[in-house]
Amino acid sequence: MKHYINKAAIAKTQFNSRSVSLLSYIVHPVKEGGVYIGKIYSNKDLVEEFKLECTDECGEKQVNIDLASFNLYDFAGRGQKTYQVSQGGYVVFYDSKYNNEYRLRLEKLSKSERGKVDFDTSKLEKGDIYSTVFLQPGQYEAKFSGNNDKSLKIMVEYPEKPDFRQRNQAIVPEQVVVNEKGFDKQDIKMLPGKGLVFLFEGSGDIQIKMVKPYEKKPVQTPSTPPAKPEKRKKKILKKVHWENPKYRQNK
Repeated sequence: MKHYINKAAIAKTQFNSRSVSLLSYIVHPVKEGGVYIGKIYSNKDLVEEFKLECTDECGEKQVNIDLASFNLYDFAGRGQKTYQVSQGGYVVFYDSKYNNEYRLRLEKLSKSERGKVDFDTSKLEKGDIYSTVFLQPGQYEAKFSGNNDKSLKIMVEYPEKPDFRQRNQAIVPEQVVVNEKGFDKQDIKMLPGKGLVFLFEGSGDIQIKMVKPYEKKPVQTPSTPPAKPEKRKKKILKKVHWENPKYRQNK
């Protein structure tokens, strides 16, 4: 199996909660029981469908839906997959392979509420979760459509020295609450690869972009050049001819 590096994902500097990609995922709580039709959109085009069954009989509190597992070009096999989750459980949408951005919708499938949109990633509601990961160091700015007056400054610092404490800090993600007043924090400092989780208590979407790339600090050179190391003197080995005294007497 060949391994490859997704350069587009590493170089990504813009994120939004309207879609799911390789570096982000969205969590949605399913509060009402029933059958839902999930729809996956690429831009404005419908590329795949699936079925989600939410019942009390199902013991699964969480179901993970990997968008990379769908064959988005197989139109004949559209809508073949079915997922199950218990009522009040959570649905996690993510992409484990590709860096494409997909928008998702959940529509209630019933005679009285047929076509009712229960969930749409273009506008996250209370209880939804959006998480992303930054790989490029630099200064980012996040804005919430529910309150454009306030923004969140995100400083992704470059790890200068390998430190175990920094490595442990990168494991625990940062959490930010989003409501009608905006973000509950004004600025965040974090390391590349650390997750940033937004907990929605209001409705809207989040836009994140880099405003200032990382600038490497110049290396300070000493005013006086370092002294040159002394050259080692070569050792002179004297050749000594040794004669066996017994051999000389017999001779």
